[in-house]
Amino acid sequence: MFEEINQSLDAYRLAKEAVAIDTRRVVTIQHNIDLGITYQLASLSSALVDKAKADMNQISAEYSYYVGITKINRLMFAGPYGRLAPSTGWATPGISTGVVSK
Repeated sequence: MFEEINQSLDAYRLAKEAVAIDTRRVVTIQHNIDLGITYQLASLSSALVDKAKADMNQISAEYSYYVGITKINRLMFAGPYGRLAPSTGWATPGISTGVVSK
């Protein structure tokens, strides 16, 4: 479980770097077009597609992180799983403080 979280954090860091690089690439092309420098449509299109892929990779890594955290929360009866009573498995009414009364 922790390996999954660490991998998703690494993937998120890489995706965030890719988003920054691709954003700078798109901004540079747009700035050059504004200055009157001609570009092939394919280079602008490629830059936009690469940025969209980087954005999706970042979202995917974030989702993987949340899935990993949810698995740990479920295992430890934390977060939204805190209302489950470990002894019975039944949901207890109200919001749990993490303390099970006997």
